[in-house]
Amino acid sequence: MNELTLDNALLRRQAILDSQQELVGYDLSLVTPNDCGQHTALQERARAAALVCAAYAELGIRSALGNSTAFLHTDPVFLHDDAIEALPPDGVVLELVLDTPPDARMLERCRALRERRYALALADYNGLDACSRPLLTLVDVVKIDIRTHDDAALRELAGPLARLPLKLLAYGVDTPADFARCQALGFQLFQGDHFAHAETVSGRRLTP
Repeated sequence: MNELTLDNALLRRQAILDSQQELVGYDLSLVTPNDCGQHTALQERARAAALVCAAYAELGIRSALGNSTAFLHTDPVFLHDDAIEALPPDGVVLELVLDTPPDARMLERCRALRERRYALALADYNGLDACSRPLLTLVDVVKIDIRTHDDAALRELAGPLARLPLKLLAYGVDTPADFARCQALGFQLFQGDHFAHAETVSGRRLTP
């Protein structure tokens, strides 16, 4: 991501609510002109770094979020960046986005961040596999895209996790019916267009 692109980038957020529909936090994303959603690994890392800068250095976590929490997408490369530790532990949830199973170095980094009181979330959970199994005892939140599973599949995914000390976040809750079925399945956190569409934070542009 070059400086010109970043100069035109906007910080966007979508609300995350609890079962009482009270605001818990915001999922933050960086939006750039003509964004196709496909980026190289280097560009993704630049986006993650820019997102941290936008949320904290430029806007300030509290001015962007009030008293709520920022859910920040964190890839395995950016997870090891010292910039993460500039963020207040009580202001962020680091959402792990994985394409491959975590290695020993990544698991040690997750443990170290938890010791520093950072909360971790596991994104795109699709059941126990080589990616998720080593992390389930290290994360505070598991995020499931409900749009890709029917009721039976969601029940199979959510049921075993109910015994663990973590929260289930339903992503893609776009209708009242979605909200009701996710509540019935034991989800505690909810994100989707039923509650609020993603919005630009104050319409403010970022600077390089």
